[in-house]
Amino acid sequence: MILKNPLLYLVFLILLTGLSAYAQKTGTGRIRGRILDKVTGKTLEAASISAVARKDSTLLAYTFSNSKGEFTLGGLPLDQELEVFVSFYGFRDTVILLKVSSDYQTWSLTRQSINLKEVQISGRRPPFQMRNDTLEFDATAFKLLPNAAVKDLLKKLPGVVIDQQGNITVNGKKANKIQVDGRDFFNGNINAATGNLPGDMIDKVQVMDTKSVEQQRSLVVRPPSEEVTINLKLKKNKKAGVFGNAAVGGGTASRYAGNVSLNSFGEKARLSFYGSAGNAPNADGGAVMVASVGGASFGGVGGISDDQSAGLNLNTKYGRKVTIDANYNFSRNESRKETLRDRINLLPDSSFRYISSESAVNRSLNHNLSASVVYEADSFTMLTVRPSLQLGNSRMFSSIEVSTPAVSAMNHSKGDQWNFGNEISFNKTTKDRRVNLNVVWRMGVNDRSDQQQNYSIFQLKDTIDQHTDLHEKTMSHYAAISLSGKIAGRFSAALEYTLDRNNNSLLKETFSFKQGLDSVLSGDNRNTNLTQVPSAQIAYKDDKLSIALNAGIRFMQQENRLLWLDSVVEIRQRQFAPNIQMNYSLGQNGNVGLGYTVSSTTPAAEQLSAAVDNSDPLYIRMGNPTLKTGVTHSLYANIYRFVPQKGIGMNMNANGSFARNQVVNDVFYDTLGRQVSTYQNVSGGRTMNLMARVFITRKWKDWNVQAGLNTTAGNNHDIGFIEKQRNESDSWRVNAYLDVSLSWKDKYSVFLTADNGWNKTTYSLPRLQDVTYNTQGYTTQVQVTAVKRLEISCNLNYKYNSAIRSVTVLNSAIGYRFGKKEQLTVRASVNDIFNGNTNISRTTGPSFIENMQVNALKRYGMLTLKYNFNRFNGEASPAVMLR
Repeated sequence: MILKNPLLYLVFLILLTGLSAYAQKTGTGRIRGRILDKVTGKTLEAASISAVARKDSTLLAYTFSNSKGEFTLGGLPLDQELEVFVSFYGFRDTVILLKVSSDYQTWSLTRQSINLKEVQISGRRPPFQMRNDTLEFDATAFKLLPNAAVKDLLKKLPGVVIDQQGNITVNGKKANKIQVDGRDFFNGNINAATGNLPGDMIDKVQVMDTKSVEQQRSLVVRPPSEEVTINLKLKKNKKAGVFGNAAVGGGTASRYAGNVSLNSFGEKARLSFYGSAGNAPNADGGAVMVASVGGASFGGVGGISDDQSAGLNLNTKYGRKVTIDANYNFSRNESRKETLRDRINLLPDSSFRYISSESAVNRSLNHNLSASVVYEADSFTMLTVRPSLQLGNSRMFSSIEVSTPAVSAMNHSKGDQWNFGNEISFNKTTKDRRVNLNVVWRMGVNDRSDQQQNYSIFQLKDTIDQHTDLHEKTMSHYAAISLSGKIAGRFSAALEYTLDRNNNSLLKETFSFKQGLDSVLSGDNRNTNLTQVPSAQIAYKDDKLSIALNAGIRFMQQENRLLWLDSVVEIRQRQFAPNIQMNYSLGQNGNVGLGYTVSSTTPAAEQLSAAVDNSDPLYIRMGNPTLKTGVTHSLYANIYRFVPQKGIGMNMNANGSFARNQVVNDVFYDTLGRQVSTYQNVSGGRTMNLMARVFITRKWKDWNVQAGLNTTAGNNHDIGFIEKQRNESDSWRVNAYLDVSLSWKDKYSVFLTADNGWNKTTYSLPRLQDVTYNTQGYTTQVQVTAVKRLEISCNLNYKYNSAIRSVTVLNSAIGYRFGKKEQLTVRASVNDIFNGNTNISRTTGPSFIENMQVNALKRYGMLTLKYNFNRFNGEASPAVMLR
């Protein structure tokens, strides 16, 4: 890359200070050197250096120069011709041809004595480089199997890790958005982009900190992003064309699965469609085994589900100034659950137990439509409009049988909901970029209507036969204006004002079969919450250090109208709202941050409603209209450091918070043994958490190794009420998670994880039983592609909980690619070979211990056919990927 001013252009000079065969037995050597500015003679930090084999362009080693401009490339094969790429933002990319030889163990050269051919090749690019704040990979430098997807490409990039759930991290930072040529793809959906786009379409993969355009232009100093965005740059000959894939599969136990992806890309417009249906999970399967400490949990995990979904994505341009992104998503789900519960209710002076079985069928249907229209009048002015619409309905039928106490219940409900929202933002920057104005207005309307039919018999004498109509409507408005600018030297200032207003109406009418309208179980509430925060910031920022001091006042106003009770509860609160943050940069690959913030949480409508909810015969709930808005004070400290010269990085985060007016449960039991729960405000709750992750990325000969160790420790001090007695609980937890990824010559790959945790909870009430347990989890994934066209994979999962038991699940699959271009794949798989998959959990709280088991999908076999197709620039044959 050439600077606009040719007088300032930089030519890299590598001073080879040593070239030795430090590992003759393994046939490898190393290159050490230094990167200088030819004009000034200054050393350059964070220049990217990579070595590739000239015969097949295989990436052999890579690194960055340190603060002294020095670097070391190790593990290079002897007696092979190499190309060493050097890149630094703002300067020409340079490639040097050399041959590492064990005959020159003490070879030392000066700058004038380098007897190598230095070449500027415009058609050749380094495998990766840093361009300002963006890490850029040359996708064509990484070999892929035919018809591999983007996720297969990402797995090969140095520093990129994809876990079992599809979560992506790059050098220790989580990727929360994926774009294609700078545009959102399916609203930034990671799985849609990585699973549907072919890897051979990609020219470059760019990684940068996640920031909106408004945040990039604003002069308000904010903490560095802990997340990254991945931008996929398409090849020029792949920007226009039609491509996609289709798959269909069937198996034992009435399992089926199918999906289709169709994409039409043009120079100015892109249209993508996907659809899927099935009752077999897309993942390789695995046991779900949870042990948690917290409040009551009445929902289970697992069950058998049947899902259908479809989506449509449009990216287009109107002229040169308007870009339009639109998304539509449809989903339908039907799940069937069979749940067994064994629950012990703990009282200050006694305890009692009940065992229940529940059958439930849930059906849901959802439509989601969203769009983003951006008008850029010039490079300093931008107007954005983002409307959205959601429509949905749900149906549920359940039956419950409880042995002790004797309870029989049937519930049927149906609900409809719609939500409309819109956001309008305006951003303006002066031509000298010293002042920025940002204005945002966001509104939302949510309408929900539910009908519930409940019938239950409690201990053969108390009968409930009722019908409930519920209608809730919420309207919200959020407005913010921010004016920021540079005031003197490295100092900047900002003035901000935010307004957040929520109006909620909740009408609940419950009719008894015998008595008609039941006023105790009914209510008509109107809640209004208004929060205003004027604030100011003064900040200092240079190349290394940034400090921002924010001061504001939070004005909170609540009005809860109970129309049926003819009463009004008004609450007004005012609080000083400081926000302090400091960040120190450790170069392009690290930073240290400290901060203190204050936030508020408004009670939900159900928590404020005075009406009693007895839809669950064993769990009666009622709200508290006098609840106040909760306020949380939070402190945090973090450090992130990546040493590319060694391929080692670490990320450490410590945070703590304490709450005022926190909303907590107030639990007691009535004379029939039913749990009754309401809410109270308390102060004194706190949390402390510490997280540390160390990761390493290495390439040694034909091996690629990536490993990470994640450790967490924490303490929660919670407050609740049991039988009107205050109970304080302390929960301690320690967890260690290790993941290791190994691959050899792109033919064999192994992914290993080990997860171990220890948990303990103590209670202040003397008769409550403390809870201690430990958990273990291990997974092994193996993939073999040593034989052309053949792929074999295996996945072993083991879960253990000392409070319950262990579960082992083994899955395996074999696939073969047919066709001249290997576009047809036939895959046979078996899920849960041992037929032992189990969904079982334990939930503990201050007033109960509950074991729960939900039906799980066990062993089944599947046969799947998948076909890939494309047509780019008039070429109708399936693409051939780089092998």
